[in-house]
This record gives sequence, structure tokens and C-alpha cells, in this order.
Amino acid sequence: MKKVVALMGSPRKNGNTATIIGEILKGAQDAGAETNLFNLIDMNIKPCVACYYCRQHEGCAVKDDMQAVYEAIKNADAVIMGSPVYMFQVTGQMKMLMDRLYPLLSGENGSYALRYGKKQTVTVYSQGADDSNYFQEYFIYNQKVLDMLGLEAVDHVLCCGANDRRFAAGNSALMQRAYAIGKKLAE
Repeated sequence: MKKVVALMGSPRKNGNTATIIGEILKGAQDAGAETNLFNLIDMNIKPCVACYYCRQHEGCAVKDDMQAVYEAIKNADAVIMGSPVYMFQVTGQMKMLMDRLYPLLSGENGSYALRYGKKQTVTVYSQGADDSNYFQEYFIYNQKVLDMLGLEAVDHVLCCGANDRRFAAGNSALMQRAYAIGKKLAE
């Protein structure tokens, strides 16, 4: 059975990002995958303190809710990462989580290895802007960071014009695509 973990960086539990991630997870569940959702807004995740403990040891010296995230990613076949765009970037909750993913790598002095192997990854973004290219450079930059961590993109969902929190739910083509992505992750 495949394991799919979702990391949801939106403070809105019923907003567009959550709706899309929920539909991806539903597709994965219906195809037989075990799923796990982390709502970052409910978690105690502290910032990286640059102590470099993770360069010499597996895990992080900062003990908080990231310990469960590390374990879930370690055991997952696929990872979904979703955030609305705030001020041209992911939310603060998602950025803090991304900074804390450094322990997915071992080694030092530029010679790094993946601790848990490569994971299929789907990124989900929602934005108020109608233009799908508006934040594209930022999404590409984020993916480069995730690729370095072994979270390799197999798909990307972008919900544009999402100023109303119910926008994604009313877009049947988007919901069908999200469901199909979830089913594919479970294969």
C-alpha cells in the first residue's frame, strides 16, 4: 500500500489550497493509498536555528512537531506540499517547514546525500492573481529547493483567481484533475 503525506501551509482549513489537497488525498485514498494530512497552522513548528546538528545526526536538535513530519516523509512514497501565495511567496507556516527540511540531507561541506531517498512530490498553490505566470519564477525556485531535498515534482497544481475561499470547490475541471493526481500517486 502506498503512503501519501500532505503538508498544508494555509491558515484556512476550508480554503482553496485545503480543498485541492483534500481532493488529491481523496483520489489517493480511493485508489488504496494510506494518507496523512498535516495542517501546519495547528502545529508547533519552530524556526531553524542553524545549529547544524542535522549534518552529523539523523533528525533535528529542535524538538517540536517537525519530528512527526520527518517520520511521515521518511515513510512516504509521495508528498504533497500546498500553500496559498502571500506577498509573492508561500505562507510563513510553509516557509518555516521548508527551512526545517534540511535534515532530509546528510553530509556537510557541499557533499550531501538524501537520507530517505527520492519522493514523488506534488506542489499545490492558490493565488488571487488571474495570470498563471505571475509567480512562476518563485514556483520554479521552490521546486529547485525541493528537488535538492529529494522531493521531486511529478505534478503541480495552480489555482488562479482564487480570491474567494470557495473558488476551487466550484471549479469541476480543477477538482477532477486533483482527484486524478491523487489516484496516480497511489499507483
